[in-house]
Amino acid sequence: MTTLASFYALAAQAPIQYRRWCVGAAYTIQERAGWGESITSARNRVMSLPQYSMALVAAGLDDDLALVDSISGGGPPPTTPPTVVGAGTPGLGTTTDGSLSPGLPAGFQANDIGLLSVVSVPGAGAVVIPAGWTTVVDVTLVRELTVAWRRLQGGDTAPTVTKPALNGWTAQIVGYRGVRATGNPWDVAPVTGTGSGVATVTVTPGLTPTSDNNRIVMIAGRAGGGTISFSGWNTTNPGALTEDFDLAALNGQGGASAAQATAAPTGDATTTESATQAWQAALFALVPA
Repeated sequence: MTTLASFYALAAQAPIQYRRWCVGAAYTIQERAGWGESITSARNRVMSLPQYSMALVAAGLDDDLALVDSISGGGPPPTTPPTVVGAGTPGLGTTTDGSLSPGLPAGFQANDIGLLSVVSVPGAGAVVIPAGWTTVVDVTLVRELTVAWRRLQGGDTAPTVTKPALNGWTAQIVGYRGVRATGNPWDVAPVTGTGSGVATVTVTPGLTPTSDNNRIVMIAGRAGGGTISFSGWNTTNPGALTEDFDLAALNGQGGASAAQATAAPTGDATTTESATQAWQAALFALVPA
């Protein structure tokens, strides 16, 4: 038995495109897909999987054997987790403001991921996220937390978020660098949580990432006045989160993040309000480039 070829690819940049042609001597295929899923062998195949590894083993080699393998897309597993670029100037709205234009983070670059979070009063009408930003979370309990994302481009300017004026509201953008450059930026779908009557904000059961070197990001919104803040951001894995921003404003919000070197369930994600108010929260896993 002779190993003819082996490949490993991670579709961080694009789906893996793999094709095989083989004629002649007998051969067997040993292969494995991401998440432990088995793939049925085939002479010709195009796959779109997050991860794929394989080895071709041939027996009875002779002059009639012709084996051609090609694999494209993906690349070696990323080893560097996304980093925080920073938080832009927040948008702080009063009862008469029907639009906010939160600033982009200073020093942002093309392909950085911007997360735009908005906390508002749900009875005031819908939050309108501008074109080019994609809403990924919208969760409501007393207040509404809306989160959208964009792969930033050179020349981008502060977006304008609109909503019928009714009460104070806030908008914030945080930038992250080193996130994959195509497709959505999530390793797994975000999860959310809401609560009231307790000061501990909790997203449970958290996330179960499938890729190493993600950045775990938590964003929390709340009702209440301008002196309330968040503290003690935490998960089981990667542990403590570093605060990225905290808007102590009417209907404020905050966010924190940390790198997770090895894929593992995050467990519950928590933070604590300085005064008990209804809260809304979301947890994300930004996959590395």
